[in-house]
Amino acid sequence: RWRFWSAEEGEEEEESQDNGGILGIAGLRTLLSFPAGTGLPGEDGARAALNALVDASLETDASAADADLDPRTDLRVRAGEALAAAASSKSDPAVAAATVKTAVPRLCAACDGDAASLALAALARVSAASADARRVAVTTLWSRLGGARRPDPVWTKPLWKDFVDAMAGPVPRTASSGSGSVPGMLQSAALDPATAAGGGEEDAAARDIASAMRSETVPGAGNDADACRLIRAATAALGDAHQVGVLADAAGEIMSGGPCFRAACAAVAGLRVSPGKSTDFPNCEDLVRRLVSRAVGGGDEDDARSATEALSSLIHKLGASGALGPRSGLTAAADAGLTGSLHAAAGVAAVGATLRALAARADPAAAELAADLVTALSSPSREVAAGAARAFGVAMSPGGGGPGLTRECHGSEKKLFRQRFFTQTVPAVMAALKPSSRSGQATTNPDHRPAHLSALVHLARHAPISAVLQSGDSILPVLAEAINALADQSTPFADKDALAGSITMTAAFLSDPRGRDTLALHAEEHAGAIIGALCRIGSSAARKPPGSLAGSPTLSLVVRETALDALVAATSLPFSVVYPQRRAVERASVAALDDPKRVVRFAAARCREAWLLLGKQT
Repeated sequence: RWRFWSAEEGEEEEESQDNGGILGIAGLRTLLSFPAGTGLPGEDGARAALNALVDASLETDASAADADLDPRTDLRVRAGEALAAAASSKSDPAVAAATVKTAVPRLCAACDGDAASLALAALARVSAASADARRVAVTTLWSRLGGARRPDPVWTKPLWKDFVDAMAGPVPRTASSGSGSVPGMLQSAALDPATAAGGGEEDAAARDIASAMRSETVPGAGNDADACRLIRAATAALGDAHQVGVLADAAGEIMSGGPCFRAACAAVAGLRVSPGKSTDFPNCEDLVRRLVSRAVGGGDEDDARSATEALSSLIHKLGASGALGPRSGLTAAADAGLTGSLHAAAGVAAVGATLRALAARADPAAAELAADLVTALSSPSREVAAGAARAFGVAMSPGGGGPGLTRECHGSEKKLFRQRFFTQTVPAVMAALKPSSRSGQATTNPDHRPAHLSALVHLARHAPISAVLQSGDSILPVLAEAINALADQSTPFADKDALAGSITMTAAFLSDPRGRDTLALHAEEHAGAIIGALCRIGSSAARKPPGSLAGSPTLSLVVRETALDALVAATSLPFSVVYPQRRAVERASVAALDDPKRVVRFAAARCREAWLLLGKQT
């Protein structure tokens, strides 16, 4: 009993300390935000507060087994955010200057010690908020830790990965998860319009980083992934005056087949092409051909991915300048075999990334490449047709063109480009699915329907939901058929991600008032097929009821749960439409109660209850 109460009191004391730390950091942040002359007493007071925040951001706890579970992790983040707020203070410029002079040098010095990873994380936060702090941090860190002239350069130390994350930003866990993370210091520099002019110590440090990472004695020479990230970020941070030279050096390495191929591709991905500067670059048609051959040639997968990222960056940034030849480089890419590689995953990625690079800036060549893909949907090879459908998904997906098309690497997107591309492309895809006005039969071979259905879903799953709902009159009649085609594991059109998108789209039609109204108009004819498809998906991982899809246990739990939730929403359809389906839905929901995942079983219970209530209405 004594030990029990002692442990409880210890936990309460630790929680009290944590709450006190949070309040203390908040108080210091507030004091540093006051207008000049009304907050902390003089320069000494500001310096003391900043030193306290630096101490808090570097506080370590050797007893913590896992940093993610350490309660002080939150205090470190809060302290770093408070330092960032002080560095960007507009109410008291003296506080911002003191942060640059006091806090940043201390954090840089700590990068040589045990708290190096914490110091680097804090520096990234401060640098994202203040250009002055960033310039000091980048130049100081590289002089202290980097440089091939040092006997112990940064890539030989345990903090190498933390250094790359602080400079180039962390690797996003998913394609769309990078937006909430703190950008790296070089990424912040690339996003600063002032760095385009170049010059200064920061520009020199970025140039030294980019060149040093490609030398023979550093990880970049071995195409290390972290070194390539650093090269890409450093190239993006360089001023305009250096970009032509960077491209020339990278092109020479790529064309010669040198050992630093991925490092050279990373430099091309980070290329900055400022408005009015595109004509400074030489003709690069041969470089486009070389990148296509490496991207789709069937070699090393990492080399192919790097070549695809460089290709999309080059076409996106230099295509309109004429430096890549006719049709923004598409002619050179097609001559090298770009569109003839849709049977392979690498080819799908390369074609999709190229389409994204063109469509994002509304290049007319995007419509030509999209038309080629629509034609490929009717290819006698099912693998080619499936690849063409997936290429549409790559082009529309977040991050589909690779890092070279992101803001941090000077990529750009026209407003509503996804909505525009969707509305322009879907009619051509749907034309083959619509019945002929003369015969009443579909205008395409039945064997080609799965490819067109797959392409429709790949386009729709990343399009704005408003655009999808507006096209409901043409999508709803084939939605159930599309779900079944994507779920059939015996064909190359099976795609669990696209299937999840089709289920989500169905749920949107059932739950969104705009989609529900459209669905109600088609309910008599198509609701039964849609509900039947949802039943098969929702019960696919349970003990097999009659009519289950072959191979369907591979469907993700999110797909199964969403399908069951969509069935709940389907009860809002006209009673005369849903009532005849109640027995099939009840059987599917009962079967889904045996699903191995608890969240799916809960969804099945909700579905069964909703449809039982529907049956009692009679």
